[in-house]
Amino acid sequence: MVYFVFFYFLFVLSTHMIGLFNAHTIAPLVIPYCAILYYFFKYMQADNVIEFSSEILGALLIVLTAFEFDNIIANLENYHHFLPVSVNILICLCFIVFLICIAGLFKFIPFFTKNNLCIACISILIMHTLFIFFVPNPRIDVYVHLKEAVEYFLAFKNPYSNIYTQIYPPEQIKLLYYDDPVFLKYVPFQSAPPVTIALSAIGALLGDIRMIGAILFCMCPLLMRNICSQNFPTLSDNTHKMMAFIPLAFPAQLHLIFLAWTDMSIGFFLILFIYFFINKKTVASYAALGIFLSLKQYSVIYLIPFLFIMNIRDWRLYFVTGGIVILPLAFYALWDFNGFIDSIILYELKQPFREDSISIAVLLLRYLNIKLYSGFPNTMILLSSMVVSVYCSFKKLSILNTEYKQIKFMLYVVLFQFSNFLMFSKQSFLNQYYFLILIFYLTMLFSIQREPEPLCT
Repeated sequence: MVYFVFFYFLFVLSTHMIGLFNAHTIAPLVIPYCAILYYFFKYMQADNVIEFSSEILGALLIVLTAFEFDNIIANLENYHHFLPVSVNILICLCFIVFLICIAGLFKFIPFFTKNNLCIACISILIMHTLFIFFVPNPRIDVYVHLKEAVEYFLAFKNPYSNIYTQIYPPEQIKLLYYDDPVFLKYVPFQSAPPVTIALSAIGALLGDIRMIGAILFCMCPLLMRNICSQNFPTLSDNTHKMMAFIPLAFPAQLHLIFLAWTDMSIGFFLILFIYFFINKKTVASYAALGIFLSLKQYSVIYLIPFLFIMNIRDWRLYFVTGGIVILPLAFYALWDFNGFIDSIILYELKQPFREDSISIAVLLLRYLNIKLYSGFPNTMILLSSMVVSVYCSFKKLSILNTEYKQIKFMLYVVLFQFSNFLMFSKQSFLNQYYFLILIFYLTMLFSIQREPEPLCT
Protein backbone atom coordinates (compact mmCIF):
# COMPACT_ATOMS: atom_id res chain seq x y z
CA MET A 1 0.00 0.00 0.00
CA VAL A 2 2.96 2.31 0.60
CA TYR A 3 3.71 2.35 -3.13
CA PHE A 4 0.08 2.93 -4.09
CA VAL A 5 -0.24 5.86 -1.70
CA PHE A 6 3.09 7.28 -2.84
CA PHE A 7 2.15 7.24 -6.52
CA TYR A 8 -1.36 8.47 -5.79
CA PHE A 9 0.12 11.36 -3.84
CA LEU A 10 2.40 12.21 -6.75
CA PHE A 11 -0.56 12.10 -9.11
CA VAL A 12 -2.59 14.50 -6.98
CA LEU A 13 0.37 16.80 -6.43
CA SER A 14 1.41 16.94 -10.08
CA THR A 15 -2.07 17.53 -11.49
CA HIS A 16 -2.85 20.08 -8.78
CA MET A 17 0.26 22.06 -9.64
CA ILE A 18 -0.30 21.66 -13.37
CA GLY A 19 -3.90 22.77 -13.23
CA LEU A 20 -3.47 25.81 -11.04
CA PHE A 21 0.10 27.03 -11.37
CA ASN A 22 2.25 25.69 -14.20
CA ALA A 23 0.69 24.13 -17.26
CA HIS A 24 4.02 22.89 -18.58
CA THR A 25 5.28 20.92 -15.57
CA ILE A 26 4.31 17.49 -16.86
CA ALA A 27 7.39 15.40 -16.14
CA PRO A 28 6.04 14.07 -12.79
CA LEU A 29 3.22 12.36 -14.69
CA VAL A 30 5.68 9.82 -16.05
CA ILE A 31 6.17 8.30 -12.59
CA PRO A 32 2.51 7.55 -11.76
CA TYR A 33 1.90 6.41 -15.33
CA CYS A 34 4.69 3.85 -15.01
CA ALA A 35 3.21 2.83 -11.65
CA ILE A 36 -0.17 2.21 -13.28
CA LEU A 37 1.40 0.02 -15.95
CA TYR A 38 3.41 -1.89 -13.34
CA TYR A 39 0.46 -2.64 -11.08
CA PHE A 40 -1.81 -3.53 -13.98
CA PHE A 41 0.52 -6.21 -15.30
CA LYS A 42 1.33 -7.39 -11.77
CA TYR A 43 -2.38 -7.85 -11.09
CA MET A 44 -2.85 -9.75 -14.33
CA GLN A 45 -0.13 -12.20 -13.28
CA ALA A 46 -1.56 -12.82 -9.81
CA ASP A 47 -4.49 -11.55 -7.80
CA ASN A 48 -2.30 -9.50 -5.48
CA VAL A 49 -3.55 -7.61 -2.47
CA ILE A 50 -1.97 -4.83 -0.45
CA GLU A 51 -1.83 -4.42 3.29
CA PHE A 52 -4.03 -1.84 4.95
CA SER A 53 -2.28 0.84 6.96
CA SER A 54 -4.31 3.27 9.05
CA GLU A 55 -1.24 5.47 9.52
CA ILE A 56 -0.76 5.98 5.77
CA LEU A 57 -4.49 6.56 5.31
CA GLY A 58 -4.42 9.27 7.95
CA ALA A 59 -1.28 10.87 6.51
CA LEU A 60 -2.82 10.92 3.04
CA LEU A 61 -5.97 12.59 4.33
CA ILE A 62 -3.95 15.25 6.17
CA VAL A 63 -1.81 15.98 3.08
CA LEU A 64 -4.86 16.28 0.83
CA THR A 65 -6.55 18.56 3.36
CA ALA A 66 -3.48 20.80 3.27
CA PHE A 67 -3.75 20.97 -0.53
CA GLU A 68 -7.47 21.65 -0.22
CA PHE A 69 -6.67 24.58 2.07
CA ASP A 70 -4.26 25.88 -0.57
CA ASN A 71 -6.98 25.45 -3.20
CA ILE A 72 -9.51 27.48 -1.20
CA ILE A 73 -6.99 30.28 -0.60
CA ALA A 74 -6.07 30.38 -4.30
CA ASN A 75 -9.71 30.67 -5.34
CA LEU A 76 -10.39 33.38 -2.77
CA GLU A 77 -7.43 35.36 -4.11
CA ASN A 78 -8.60 34.95 -7.71
CA TYR A 79 -12.24 35.90 -7.12
CA HIS A 80 -12.16 38.10 -4.03
CA HIS A 81 -13.27 41.14 -6.06
CA PHE A 82 -16.53 39.30 -6.90
CA LEU A 83 -17.24 38.13 -3.36
CA PRO A 84 -18.70 40.40 -0.68
CA VAL A 85 -16.88 40.45 2.66
CA SER A 86 -19.71 38.52 4.30
CA VAL A 87 -19.40 35.75 1.69
CA ASN A 88 -15.65 35.56 2.18
CA ILE A 89 -16.20 35.15 5.90
CA LEU A 90 -18.85 32.47 5.34
CA ILE A 91 -16.54 30.52 3.00
CA CYS A 92 -13.78 30.64 5.61
CA LEU A 93 -16.19 29.47 8.31
CA CYS A 94 -17.32 26.56 6.12
CA PHE A 95 -13.75 25.49 5.60
CA ILE A 96 -13.05 25.74 9.33
CA VAL A 97 -16.00 23.42 9.89
CA PHE A 98 -14.52 21.06 7.31
CA LEU A 99 -11.19 21.10 9.18
CA ILE A 100 -12.97 20.41 12.46
CA CYS A 101 -14.64 17.40 10.86
CA ILE A 102 -11.23 16.13 9.75
CA ALA A 103 -9.90 16.65 13.26
CA GLY A 104 -12.85 14.68 14.61
CA LEU A 105 -11.71 11.67 12.61
CA PHE A 106 -8.41 11.69 14.49
CA LYS A 107 -10.10 12.16 17.90
CA PHE A 108 -8.40 15.51 18.36
CA ILE A 109 -11.65 17.13 19.51
CA PRO A 110 -14.66 15.88 21.49
CA PHE A 111 -17.30 17.17 19.04
CA PHE A 112 -18.20 16.72 15.35
CA THR A 113 -17.24 13.07 15.65
CA LYS A 114 -20.56 11.33 15.00
CA ASN A 115 -21.88 13.04 11.87
CA ASN A 116 -18.63 14.62 10.72
CA LEU A 117 -18.78 13.11 7.24
CA CYS A 118 -22.24 14.56 6.52
CA ILE A 119 -21.31 17.91 8.05
CA ALA A 120 -18.12 18.06 5.95
CA CYS A 121 -20.09 17.32 2.76
CA ILE A 122 -22.57 20.08 3.57
CA SER A 123 -19.79 22.59 4.31
CA ILE A 124 -18.06 21.85 0.99
CA LEU A 125 -21.40 22.11 -0.84
CA ILE A 126 -22.06 25.51 0.73
CA MET A 127 -18.63 26.72 -0.42
CA HIS A 128 -19.31 25.52 -3.96
CA THR A 129 -22.73 27.18 -3.95
CA LEU A 130 -21.31 30.52 -2.78
CA PHE A 131 -18.67 30.54 -5.50
CA ILE A 132 -21.21 29.49 -8.13
CA PHE A 133 -23.79 32.19 -7.37
CA PHE A 134 -21.48 35.06 -6.44
CA VAL A 135 -19.06 34.45 -9.33
CA PRO A 136 -21.44 33.78 -12.23
CA ASN A 137 -20.57 33.29 -15.89
CA PRO A 138 -16.93 32.13 -15.81
CA ARG A 139 -15.21 33.00 -19.06
CA ILE A 140 -14.63 29.53 -20.43
CA ASP A 141 -16.21 27.83 -23.42
CA VAL A 142 -17.26 24.77 -21.39
CA TYR A 143 -19.61 26.82 -19.23
CA VAL A 144 -20.91 29.12 -21.97
CA HIS A 145 -21.76 26.41 -24.46
CA LEU A 146 -23.17 23.95 -21.95
CA LYS A 147 -25.32 26.73 -20.49
CA GLU A 148 -26.64 27.67 -23.91
CA ALA A 149 -27.20 24.00 -24.80
CA VAL A 150 -29.36 23.63 -21.71
CA GLU A 151 -31.31 26.75 -22.66
CA TYR A 152 -32.01 25.23 -26.09
CA PHE A 153 -32.91 21.92 -24.45
CA LEU A 154 -35.38 23.51 -22.01
CA ALA A 155 -36.89 25.53 -24.87
CA PHE A 156 -37.47 22.28 -26.84
CA LYS A 157 -34.91 23.30 -29.45
CA ASN A 158 -32.27 20.96 -30.83
CA PRO A 159 -28.96 21.74 -29.06
CA TYR A 160 -27.05 20.27 -32.01
CA SER A 161 -28.68 22.48 -34.64
CA ASN A 162 -27.90 25.91 -33.26
CA ILE A 163 -24.85 28.16 -33.32
CA TYR A 164 -23.27 28.95 -29.96
CA THR A 165 -21.68 32.10 -28.64
CA GLN A 166 -17.96 32.13 -29.34
CA ILE A 167 -16.05 33.89 -26.57
CA TYR A 168 -12.57 33.48 -28.05
CA PRO A 169 -10.99 35.47 -30.90
CA PRO A 170 -10.47 33.67 -34.26
CA GLU A 171 -6.74 33.09 -33.76
CA GLN A 172 -7.40 31.42 -30.42
CA ILE A 173 -10.20 29.32 -31.90
CA LYS A 174 -7.79 27.99 -34.49
CA LEU A 175 -5.30 27.10 -31.76
CA LEU A 176 -7.81 25.48 -29.41
CA TYR A 177 -10.32 23.75 -31.65
CA TYR A 178 -10.03 23.50 -35.42
CA ASP A 179 -7.38 24.21 -38.01
CA ASP A 180 -9.95 26.28 -39.90
CA PRO A 181 -11.93 28.69 -37.66
CA VAL A 182 -14.33 29.45 -40.53
CA PHE A 183 -15.57 25.87 -40.13
CA LEU A 184 -17.25 26.93 -36.89
CA LYS A 185 -19.65 29.19 -38.77
CA TYR A 186 -21.35 26.23 -40.37
CA VAL A 187 -21.60 23.61 -37.62
CA PRO A 188 -22.95 23.55 -34.08
CA PHE A 189 -20.32 23.94 -31.41
CA GLN A 190 -21.82 22.01 -28.48
CA SER A 191 -20.22 18.58 -28.16
CA ALA A 192 -21.76 17.38 -24.90
CA PRO A 193 -23.76 14.13 -25.24
CA PRO A 194 -27.56 14.38 -24.73
CA VAL A 195 -27.52 12.85 -21.24
CA THR A 196 -24.94 15.41 -20.10
CA ILE A 197 -27.17 18.24 -21.35
CA ALA A 198 -30.20 16.72 -19.61
CA LEU A 199 -28.25 16.31 -16.36
CA SER A 200 -27.02 19.91 -16.55
CA ALA A 201 -30.61 21.01 -17.07
CA ILE A 202 -31.38 19.77 -13.57
CA GLY A 203 -28.64 22.07 -12.31
CA ALA A 204 -30.09 24.95 -14.33
CA LEU A 205 -33.46 24.43 -12.65
CA LEU A 206 -31.60 24.76 -9.32
CA GLY A 207 -30.21 28.11 -10.43
CA ASP A 208 -27.01 27.26 -12.30
CA ILE A 209 -25.86 24.35 -14.46
CA ARG A 210 -22.87 23.89 -12.15
CA MET A 211 -25.04 23.08 -9.14
CA ILE A 212 -25.66 19.50 -10.24
CA GLY A 213 -21.91 18.80 -10.32
CA ALA A 214 -21.45 20.32 -6.88
CA ILE A 215 -24.30 18.28 -5.39
CA LEU A 216 -23.21 14.98 -6.95
CA PHE A 217 -19.59 15.54 -5.91
CA CYS A 218 -20.58 16.10 -2.29
CA MET A 219 -22.75 12.97 -2.30
CA CYS A 220 -19.83 10.72 -3.28
CA PRO A 221 -18.42 10.31 0.26
CA LEU A 222 -21.78 9.10 1.56
CA LEU A 223 -21.80 6.30 -1.02
CA MET A 224 -18.12 5.60 -0.42
CA ARG A 225 -18.77 5.06 3.28
CA ASN A 226 -21.27 2.30 2.48
CA ILE A 227 -18.92 0.75 -0.07
CA CYS A 228 -16.09 0.68 2.45
CA SER A 229 -18.29 -0.80 5.17
CA GLN A 230 -19.40 -3.54 2.76
CA ASN A 231 -15.86 -4.42 1.70
CA PHE A 232 -14.13 -4.00 5.07
CA PRO A 233 -16.63 -5.01 7.77
CA THR A 234 -13.87 -5.65 10.34
CA LEU A 235 -12.60 -2.07 10.21
CA SER A 236 -14.14 0.61 12.39
CA ASP A 237 -16.76 3.03 11.11
CA ASN A 238 -14.27 5.83 11.75
CA THR A 239 -11.87 4.18 9.29
CA HIS A 240 -14.66 3.83 6.74
CA LYS A 241 -15.29 7.56 7.03
CA MET A 242 -11.59 8.33 6.61
CA MET A 243 -11.57 6.29 3.39
CA ALA A 244 -14.71 8.09 2.21
CA PHE A 245 -13.20 11.50 2.97
CA ILE A 246 -10.37 11.06 0.43
CA PRO A 247 -12.38 11.94 -2.75
CA LEU A 248 -13.93 14.93 -0.96
CA ALA A 249 -10.47 16.39 -0.37
CA PHE A 250 -9.41 16.40 -4.02
CA PRO A 251 -7.43 19.67 -4.25
CA ALA A 252 -8.76 21.08 -7.53
CA GLN A 253 -12.43 20.13 -7.11
CA LEU A 254 -13.60 23.70 -6.44
CA HIS A 255 -11.76 24.85 -9.55
CA LEU A 256 -13.33 22.16 -11.73
CA ILE A 257 -16.89 22.63 -10.50
CA PHE A 258 -16.63 26.40 -10.84
CA LEU A 259 -15.66 26.01 -14.52
CA ALA A 260 -18.56 23.55 -15.15
CA TRP A 261 -16.47 20.50 -16.05
CA THR A 262 -18.71 17.43 -15.98
CA ASP A 263 -16.08 14.93 -14.83
CA MET A 264 -17.24 15.30 -11.22
CA SER A 265 -20.62 13.89 -12.27
CA ILE A 266 -18.94 11.02 -14.11
CA GLY A 267 -17.07 10.12 -10.94
CA PHE A 268 -20.33 10.10 -8.99
CA PHE A 269 -22.05 7.69 -11.37
CA LEU A 270 -19.05 5.35 -11.33
CA ILE A 271 -19.24 5.26 -7.53
CA LEU A 272 -23.03 4.90 -7.71
CA PHE A 273 -22.64 1.91 -10.06
CA ILE A 274 -20.19 0.26 -7.65
CA TYR A 275 -22.54 0.98 -4.74
CA PHE A 276 -25.51 -0.70 -6.43
CA PHE A 277 -23.40 -3.52 -7.89
CA ILE A 278 -21.90 -4.72 -4.59
CA ASN A 279 -25.27 -4.31 -2.86
CA LYS A 280 -26.86 -6.58 -5.51
CA LYS A 281 -29.30 -3.94 -6.76
CA THR A 282 -29.17 -5.16 -10.34
CA VAL A 283 -31.55 -2.85 -12.20
CA ALA A 284 -30.28 0.23 -10.35
CA SER A 285 -26.70 -0.71 -11.25
CA TYR A 286 -27.75 -1.02 -14.91
CA ALA A 287 -29.24 2.48 -14.78
CA ALA A 288 -26.16 3.98 -13.12
CA LEU A 289 -23.95 2.25 -15.69
CA GLY A 290 -26.04 3.64 -18.54
CA ILE A 291 -25.73 7.21 -17.28
CA PHE A 292 -22.01 6.72 -16.61
CA LEU A 293 -21.41 5.56 -20.18
CA SER A 294 -23.48 8.43 -21.61
CA LEU A 295 -21.72 11.43 -20.11
CA LYS A 296 -18.60 11.57 -22.32
CA GLN A 297 -17.77 10.44 -25.84
CA TYR A 298 -14.63 8.61 -24.70
CA SER A 299 -16.72 6.42 -22.38
CA VAL A 300 -16.78 3.87 -25.20
CA ILE A 301 -13.34 2.72 -24.02
CA TYR A 302 -14.95 1.45 -20.78
CA LEU A 303 -17.18 -1.04 -22.57
CA ILE A 304 -14.64 -3.86 -22.53
CA PRO A 305 -14.14 -4.19 -18.75
CA PHE A 306 -17.82 -3.60 -17.99
CA LEU A 307 -19.02 -6.18 -20.48
CA PHE A 308 -16.77 -8.79 -18.87
CA ILE A 309 -18.24 -8.27 -15.41
CA MET A 310 -21.91 -7.79 -16.34
CA ASN A 311 -24.44 -10.57 -16.92
CA ILE A 312 -24.78 -10.30 -20.69
CA ARG A 313 -27.58 -12.88 -20.63
CA ASP A 314 -29.83 -10.58 -18.61
CA TRP A 315 -32.20 -8.79 -21.00
CA ARG A 316 -32.57 -5.97 -18.48
CA LEU A 317 -28.97 -4.98 -19.15
CA TYR A 318 -29.82 -4.15 -22.76
CA PHE A 319 -33.19 -2.64 -21.93
CA VAL A 320 -31.97 -0.34 -19.13
CA THR A 321 -28.31 0.35 -19.86
CA GLY A 322 -28.69 0.13 -23.63
CA GLY A 323 -31.81 2.27 -23.55
CA ILE A 324 -30.16 5.04 -21.55
CA VAL A 325 -27.15 5.07 -23.87
CA ILE A 326 -28.77 4.62 -27.27
CA LEU A 327 -32.23 6.21 -27.16
CA PRO A 328 -31.12 9.83 -26.50
CA LEU A 329 -28.45 9.51 -29.19
CA ALA A 330 -30.91 8.07 -31.67
CA PHE A 331 -33.50 10.76 -30.90
CA TYR A 332 -31.15 13.64 -31.67
CA ALA A 333 -29.59 11.84 -34.62
CA LEU A 334 -33.03 11.46 -36.20
CA TRP A 335 -33.89 15.07 -35.38
CA ASP A 336 -30.83 16.47 -37.19
CA PHE A 337 -28.37 13.83 -38.32
CA ASN A 338 -25.75 16.13 -39.83
CA GLY A 339 -25.70 18.52 -36.90
CA PHE A 340 -25.51 15.63 -34.44
CA ILE A 341 -22.59 13.98 -36.26
CA ASP A 342 -20.76 17.30 -36.53
CA SER A 343 -21.09 17.99 -32.81
CA ILE A 344 -20.65 14.57 -31.25
CA ILE A 345 -18.16 12.88 -33.60
CA LEU A 346 -16.45 15.33 -35.95
CA TYR A 347 -15.91 17.87 -33.19
CA GLU A 348 -13.77 15.37 -31.29
CA LEU A 349 -11.93 14.04 -34.33
CA LYS A 350 -11.03 17.45 -35.78
CA GLN A 351 -9.66 19.00 -32.62
CA PRO A 352 -5.93 19.68 -33.06
CA PHE A 353 -3.12 18.69 -30.74
CA ARG A 354 -2.81 21.08 -27.79
CA GLU A 355 0.71 21.84 -26.58
CA ASP A 356 -0.70 22.99 -23.24
CA SER A 357 -2.12 19.51 -22.75
CA ILE A 358 -1.02 17.37 -19.78
CA SER A 359 0.44 14.28 -21.41
CA ILE A 360 3.58 12.35 -22.21
CA ALA A 361 2.96 13.26 -25.86
CA VAL A 362 3.57 16.92 -24.95
CA LEU A 363 6.65 15.97 -22.95
CA LEU A 364 8.16 14.10 -25.91
CA LEU A 365 7.31 16.91 -28.32
CA ARG A 366 8.66 19.65 -26.07
CA TYR A 367 11.99 18.08 -25.15
CA LEU A 368 12.69 15.51 -27.88
CA ASN A 369 10.64 16.88 -30.79
CA ILE A 370 8.92 13.49 -31.18
CA LYS A 371 5.40 13.87 -32.57
CA LEU A 372 3.93 10.81 -30.92
CA TYR A 373 0.41 12.26 -30.93
CA SER A 374 0.09 12.36 -34.70
CA GLY A 375 -1.19 9.73 -37.06
CA PHE A 376 0.01 6.18 -36.86
CA PRO A 377 1.98 6.14 -33.54
CA ASN A 378 -0.89 7.54 -31.49
CA THR A 379 -3.42 5.19 -33.10
CA MET A 380 -1.19 2.17 -32.50
CA ILE A 381 -0.74 3.03 -28.82
CA LEU A 382 -4.47 3.34 -28.21
CA LEU A 383 -5.26 0.27 -30.30
CA SER A 384 -2.62 -1.77 -28.45
CA SER A 385 -4.21 -0.72 -25.16
CA MET A 386 -7.58 -2.06 -26.32
CA VAL A 387 -6.04 -5.34 -27.54
CA VAL A 388 -4.20 -5.88 -24.24
CA SER A 389 -7.41 -5.14 -22.35
CA VAL A 390 -9.34 -7.77 -24.30
CA TYR A 391 -6.59 -10.34 -23.79
CA CYS A 392 -6.41 -9.68 -20.04
CA SER A 393 -10.20 -9.76 -19.80
CA PHE A 394 -10.31 -13.29 -21.17
CA LYS A 395 -7.40 -14.27 -18.97
CA LYS A 396 -9.15 -13.14 -15.78
CA LEU A 397 -12.66 -14.22 -16.72
CA SER A 398 -12.47 -17.58 -14.93
CA ILE A 399 -11.78 -16.08 -11.48
CA LEU A 400 -14.35 -13.27 -11.53
CA ASN A 401 -16.70 -15.15 -9.21
CA THR A 402 -17.60 -12.43 -6.69
CA GLU A 403 -18.78 -8.83 -6.93
CA TYR A 404 -15.63 -7.69 -5.14
CA LYS A 405 -13.29 -9.36 -7.65
CA GLN A 406 -15.38 -8.16 -10.59
CA ILE A 407 -15.21 -4.53 -9.47
CA LYS A 408 -11.50 -4.86 -8.73
CA PHE A 409 -10.87 -6.28 -12.20
CA MET A 410 -12.99 -3.61 -13.87
CA LEU A 411 -11.10 -0.82 -12.09
CA TYR A 412 -7.70 -2.19 -13.07
CA VAL A 413 -8.65 -2.38 -16.75
CA VAL A 414 -10.34 1.04 -16.78
CA LEU A 415 -7.29 2.53 -15.06
CA PHE A 416 -4.98 0.98 -17.64
CA GLN A 417 -7.09 2.05 -20.61
CA PHE A 418 -7.84 5.58 -19.45
CA SER A 419 -4.25 6.31 -18.41
CA ASN A 420 -3.05 5.31 -21.90
CA PHE A 421 -5.79 7.41 -23.43
CA LEU A 422 -4.78 10.55 -21.49
CA MET A 423 -1.03 10.08 -21.68
CA PHE A 424 -0.99 9.96 -25.48
CA SER A 425 -4.14 11.76 -26.62
CA LYS A 426 -4.20 15.11 -28.40
CA GLN A 427 -5.90 16.88 -25.49
CA SER A 428 -5.68 15.88 -21.82
CA PHE A 429 -6.49 18.33 -19.05
CA LEU A 430 -7.00 18.65 -15.32
CA ASN A 431 -10.68 17.72 -15.36
CA GLN A 432 -9.91 14.37 -16.97
CA TYR A 433 -7.13 13.73 -14.49
CA TYR A 434 -9.60 14.17 -11.65
CA PHE A 435 -11.44 11.13 -12.97
CA LEU A 436 -8.18 9.21 -13.47
CA ILE A 437 -7.14 9.96 -9.90
CA LEU A 438 -10.53 8.78 -8.66
CA ILE A 439 -10.11 5.50 -10.55
CA PHE A 440 -6.60 5.20 -9.13
CA TYR A 441 -7.91 5.62 -5.59
CA LEU A 442 -10.78 3.18 -6.08
CA THR A 443 -8.35 0.64 -7.53
CA MET A 444 -6.14 1.02 -4.48
CA LEU A 445 -9.18 0.68 -2.22
CA PHE A 446 -10.33 -2.56 -3.83
CA SER A 447 -6.79 -3.95 -3.69
CA ILE A 448 -6.67 -3.90 0.11
CA GLN A 449 -6.85 -7.36 1.60
CA ARG A 450 -10.22 -8.28 3.11
CA GLU A 451 -9.02 -10.57 5.90
CA PRO A 452 -9.82 -9.51 9.48
CA GLU A 453 -7.86 -6.48 10.51
CA PRO A 454 -7.42 -4.68 13.88
CA LEU A 455 -9.90 -1.90 14.39
CA CYS A 456 -8.62 1.56 13.52
CA THR A 457 -9.06 3.99 16.37
